[in-house]
Amino acid sequence: MKMFENVKLVILDVDGVIRNSYRLVYEGSRHALAAAGLKYRAGQDDTAHMRMTGKYVYRPNGMKALFAITKSGADLRGVMKRSDAERRIDRLVARYVKPADQRTLDSILESYKKFYASPGAKKYVKTYPNAEKAMDMLRAAGLKLGVVSAAHRDSLGRDIIGRYSFDAMVGDEDVVNKKPHPEGLLKVMKKVGIGPKHTVFIGDSWSDIRAAKRATCMSIGVTTGLGLPSQLKKEHPDLMVKDLYEAAKRILKDKGVA
Repeated sequence: MKMFENVKLVILDVDGVIRNSYRLVYEGSRHALAAAGLKYRAGQDDTAHMRMTGKYVYRPNGMKALFAITKSGADLRGVMKRSDAERRIDRLVARYVKPADQRTLDSILESYKKFYASPGAKKYVKTYPNAEKAMDMLRAAGLKLGVVSAAHRDSLGRDIIGRYSFDAMVGDEDVVNKKPHPEGLLKVMKKVGIGPKHTVFIGDSWSDIRAAKRATCMSIGVTTGLGLPSQLKKEHPDLMVKDLYEAAKRILKDKGVA
C-alpha cells in the first residue's frame, strides 16, 4: 500500500504552508520593540528561524527572546548558526530579562499581535506560488481540506477565510492547548468526521510534525516556512518536500489521481 493512498482529509498549517509571513513576522517584531523604545537590528531570516526554534515558537517566549537579544546586542545570525541555538537563547533570556520587565514584555506582545492582525499588515503577506493550485487539486480529487493554525482568526479572516474553501478551520482562539498538543487536529477531524488513519497534516515546523504524531495521523513537512529544515527533519515526518504543491502531487500520486 502506498503511504497516502487512503487519505481523505488534508489539514494544513497556514503560515509557512499557504501564507508566506516571513516579512510580517519581521516587521511585526520591529514594530513591537520600537513601541517599547527598543531598536531591533537582527535580520529577517534570522528572526524567522529563531521564532521556530524550540520553545520560542510560542509568541510570549518569542517576544521575550527578541527583547533579550535586543537588550544584549547579541549577533542573532551567529547564534542561529550553532547547533545549540536554543540553549544560547535561553542564556540570553536568563541574563537580560528581569521580573521588572514583565509589563514591558506584555506591551511588546500586545503590540505584535495587533500589528500582525491589522488590515495594514496585509501588504507584508503573500500566498506561496502554486499553493492555491495545490488546494484546488486536492479539492478536485474529492479530498476534504482543513486548517489548524496558531494565528488568530482576525488575521486568518484577512488573508484566508473567504478566499479559500475549507471544511473546518481552527485558529488560536479555538483551542486551549497549542501545538504540539493535538487538540486542534482532533477538533478538525471530529468536525469533518474523518479519523487519523485517513488524515495527513502538512506543516512547516517541529511543533506541526509532533502534533501530527500525537494525533496519530500522517505528517508532511514543507521547507517553505520559517523553521530550519534541520529542525523539521529531527521530528521525522512521514515525508519532507519543498512546498504544498509538491505535497499535493505526492498525495494524489499515491491515490492514483495524478
